[in-house]
This record gives sequence, structure tokens and C-alpha cells, in this order.
Amino acid sequence: MKKTFDTARIPIGLVGLGLMGCSITACLLMAGHPVMAVAPIPVDLDHAENRIKEHLRGAYREGLIKEAPEYYLKNLTITEDYKDLAGCKLILECTLEDLDIKKAVYLKIETYASRPFQSAFYRTLHNTLSDFLGYTGWSLPTQHAFLK
Repeated sequence: MKKTFDTARIPIGLVGLGLMGCSITACLLMAGHPVMAVAPIPVDLDHAENRIKEHLRGAYREGLIKEAPEYYLKNLTITEDYKDLAGCKLILECTLEDLDIKKAVYLKIETYASRPFQSAFYRTLHNTLSDFLGYTGWSLPTQHAFLK
């Protein structure tokens, strides 16, 4: 049995608009999701939209998407305000690999995001999940889905 999803009805939040965050944002837009992208570093606001647009242009040139980048960019909001994550069904974190930064970001997500939501982080540090959870004060089980 094949399941289908209306991605336009699954808003995704993304925190961190460096190279990885912009790439993931472009992919989410191409899949049809509305994306609320939070720039925790103000300088990201200067570059994020152009990076995302370039990814979309490349996908269009390669025939991966049928519409011009502007079509997909209509579903993108870039902000510095974590409160704008309210209503997102999934929140991805793509910040620098620093536990202090990640702790601050996850506490802001916990504070401002509406429930229920799923949260995912990409772990490339040597830190274990239990170290991260202990650092943030969270414990298992939780409603969060942590992905490696």
C-alpha cells in the first residue's frame, strides 16, 4: 500500500542557514513544503536567500524541478524570530557543531515552537545522544525524534 502526503500541508522549520541549512531548505521547497527558516546568526540573513535561490536554479537547469525558483521561494520565510516556528510539524537544526550553541538553539525551539512537533538534529560531533540530552536537561523517552 503506497502512502501519499500533501507536502504543502506539512510546514517544516529549519534553524541554521549556513551551507547545509540552505541546501536542506532548497530540497524541502522542491518537495513542496512550506519552510520557516530561522537564522540564528544575523549574517546568515545576508546570504541565505541567494544560496537557496542558487540551489533552486541549479536544480531547474538540471531538470530536477519543473518550475522556476520563484515558484518555490513563495513557500519560504526567512526570519530571526524563533516564535515563527509555531505551527511547524518538523523542526530541523543545522547549526555549528558546538554544544553551547545547540543547547541555546534547542531551548529556544522548546520555548517557542507549538506542540506537537518532531525535532531532529544531525550529530557529527563525537558527543553521544546521552551527553546531549544530559546537557539540555531532556530525558528519554520524549516526544522528540532524534536522528543521527
